[in-house]
Formats: sequence, structure tokens, C-alpha cells
Amino acid sequence: MNLPIFNTRNGDAAAAQATRKAGLGLALVALALGVAGVALVSRGEANGGAGAPKPQSVAAPVRAPEEMHTLRLTGNTVGEHSVTLRAPYLRGSRNRGGGSGDFHLVLKELVAQGSMVNEGDTVATFDREAMRQRLDTLSAEKAQAEARIRSLGAKLEADRQARLQQIRVAKAAVAIAQLDLKTAPVRSAIQAETFKLDLDEAKEAYKELLAQGPDFEASQRAQLRVAELELEESRLEEARALAGAERMSVRAPRSGMVVVRELTRNGQSDTIRAGDELRHGQPYLDIVVPGPMLVEARANQADVSHLHIGDWADVVPEAFPEIQMRAQIIAIGSMAVSEGWRASWVREVPVKLRIAHPDPRLLPSLTVIVDVALDHSEESTD
Repeated sequence: MNLPIFNTRNGDAAAAQATRKAGLGLALVALALGVAGVALVSRGEANGGAGAPKPQSVAAPVRAPEEMHTLRLTGNTVGEHSVTLRAPYLRGSRNRGGGSGDFHLVLKELVAQGSMVNEGDTVATFDREAMRQRLDTLSAEKAQAEARIRSLGAKLEADRQARLQQIRVAKAAVAIAQLDLKTAPVRSAIQAETFKLDLDEAKEAYKELLAQGPDFEASQRAQLRVAELELEESRLEEARALAGAERMSVRAPRSGMVVVRELTRNGQSDTIRAGDELRHGQPYLDIVVPGPMLVEARANQADVSHLHIGDWADVVPEAFPEIQMRAQIIAIGSMAVSEGWRASWVREVPVKLRIAHPDPRLLPSLTVIVDVALDHSEESTD
């Protein structure tokens, strides 16, 4: 059986020719579609765009701002009837006595943390040695001031008597000059004229002494008043030093449990202890009295307008996150304050809340999270 013989070279050429014809046809079809599209666009523009479809603008829905339901604050718990003891304010002139070193407040003794104290018990003692030395110095100054007044009084009385004697002498000189002038008829003209000049001079000296009387008395009163003021200042400084020495021994104003505060020592928070130097007015100890509990918190000045006295809040102690208590705002500060370590433009307003039913595990000085329920919300606008 004879099979047909194909020419491979001629077959490949035929296939390539067929492919070129197919590609040419597709190109013609695409060109025709493009011309038709251009014609349609041109027709639409000529008709004012009526024939061209307009793109639809899809506007994103405007979402109303979320309503504000709660405002979160942070604070710490305090006993409503608790007492905070602060380092005493020591008054007095720093230029008297031993200078500013007399007013250093170094704790010498401090009651132990958690101790129960009764009213009148000594809970803290500051080093009073410098204040005692200041008191001794001021007492000596007061004694010197009193002696100075007595000495000055005697001196002023002597000056007064000496002045009176000068006045009496000047008055006697006037009388003698008048008697001498009476002998003028039996005297020479020159002698008579001399007597007349002597009389005028004596009268002027006498008048001058009398005219100096008010100034002399005012000068004496001024010297005496200066000495009295110095004595009064010495007595005042002595009284201040005595009061300062008494304030350095602190007694409990009421009975309760002692909670010692903390300070920053070597960059870390630590409980205040004996040997620490405190600032004037620095709180260092709380005496906690069993009873109602409060929360002292601070709100940013921008959020205070949302808070009102009587608003309720949820309080959660960070030490006991499973506890949730209700509290009510009882006070809002009238002045914004700032922390010393924060920028001066960051201001906060104190807020005080009373816990309705405090948990028995709740202790003073615990940090808490406060979520204040706001009774109003911002209205949304489109």
C-alpha cells in the first residue's frame, strides 16, 4: 500500500500563511471597534453629553460621633474621717538666729506603719536641736533689747534735762542782757550799743532753743520707738521659735490606724522613715479612722464641663480588680492645678467621690479606676 508523501517544508509555510491571515483579520476587527467607539464618543460630545453615561458619585455615609457615656478618671482612696499630718510650717526670719538651717525638718522618730494610736499619742518627732539653739539665741537678743530700752530711757532723760538746763541758761542770759542795757544812760555810746547787741543775741539764742523743742522731742520719741520695735521683734521671733519647737513633736489628733506615706529616694518610691528630711507642709502620715471611704481623683480641665455633683461612677481598685463599687461625686474643685513634674499647660481639677458601700477589703491609699457615668451626651450633627 502506497502512502501519500507530504512535503514538510511546504506544510510549515502553509500553516504560517494561515496564521498571518487570522491575525490580520483580528486586527481589522479591533480597528473597526475602535473607530465605532470614537464615533460614539464624538456624537455624545456633539449632543452636549446627553448620550454619554454620567459617572455616579458614591458619597460615604457620614457617621455621627459616638456618644460619650462614661469618663475614666484615676485616683486613690482615703478615709472620710481620716486625718493627714503634714510637716510643720516653721515661721520666723531666716536672717535671725542661726539662719535658714534652723528650719530643717529631719524626722527623728516616726511611729511604725499600721500601728493603732490613740488621740494624744506622739506619732512623730523632728530634730529640734537647731530650733532650741535658735530659741536660746533669740532669748538672749530679747534680754539685750530690754536692757537697751532701759539704757536708752536713762540717756534720753539725761538729754532732756541737759536741754532744759540750756534753756534756763539762755533765759538767764536774756535777763542779764536786759539789766546791762538799763545802764546804757551812764555808759558810752559804744558800750550801750554793745549791750543792745548782746540782748538781741541772747533773745535769738533763747528763741532758737525753744524752736528746737518739737524736733528734739520727736527725735527722742523716734529713738524710743525704734528700740521698742526691736524688742517687739525679738519677742515675736522668740514666740515663733518656741511654737516651732513645740510643733516638732507631733501628737495624734484622733485615734486610728497609722498609714505612712512614701517619697522618692534615690529615684525610687520608698516609705518615709526616721532620718528623712521633709519639706514644709509635705504630707507624711495618715491616721485612718474606720468608716466611710472617699476617692480623691483628678479630671483633665477639658473634661470638667461633663461632670456634675451627684453623678454616679463605678470604682474598681487596681489591687482588687474583681471588686466594683458605686460612688457619687460630692465635690469638684474650683481651680485647676498641675503636677510639678508635668508641663505647666497640663492642668487638672480635683474631684472627690464618696463610695456608697465600701468593700471590707478596701484600704486607704489604694489606687482606683473611676468610670463616671455621664447623664448627657453630645448630639450628633450631619
